[in-house]
Amino acid sequence: MLDRDLARLLSAHDPAKNLAPLDPGALESLRQAIVSSPLIAVRARKTRLPRRPALVVALVMVLALVFTATGWGIYSIFHTAAEVRHDFSGEAAQIELPPGATWHQPKLDDNSVYGGRAAQMQVLSQATCAWIAYWADGYRSHDAAQMQAGFHGFERVRAVMPVHHKGDSEDVGGYDASALQWFDAILAQERAGNPHPAEQHLKANC
Repeated sequence: MLDRDLARLLSAHDPAKNLAPLDPGALESLRQAIVSSPLIAVRARKTRLPRRPALVVALVMVLALVFTATGWGIYSIFHTAAEVRHDFSGEAAQIELPPGATWHQPKLDDNSVYGGRAAQMQVLSQATCAWIAYWADGYRSHDAAQMQAGFHGFERVRAVMPVHHKGDSEDVGGYDASALQWFDAILAQERAGNPHPAEQHLKANC
């Protein structure tokens, strides 16, 4: 079988045809996961053995299995904008906001896909801004009780922040070590009565 015939056969049995369109970053993540699979590599080398037509059929079956076992699994970590909005409400119900603060539905592009923790990250970002702002308002008004409440509110948010480990895909979400160290520094300075890190975060991120 010629290479072009093999390409047509693989294309005809490509389960990815039924997937929703992905943005370039998501497509690249999916492609890398597929081409790096050792199962595909082993099967591809075996096509050099005799009875090539039968092995081509076997290769198609292997590719289908790999897409099912890995491709669909990878695809499942991505969410549409509608799914993120739906999940946002559930995530927000688990996080307390300071008095007077309200949740805002995230502004999302309906033609894009989002990582698996997109809703959670949106909620944590809003809660972080709300509690830091609450502490800062207490600092400006010399309200020690509000400052204490703001400190402990943000402390609870910090405690549930997911960690993005070194080497993880960006699509996994979470906070890397430098971000978590920054939040810890804000808490430390709030405890010491220094408003500058809190104000800096509010200005840059909220």
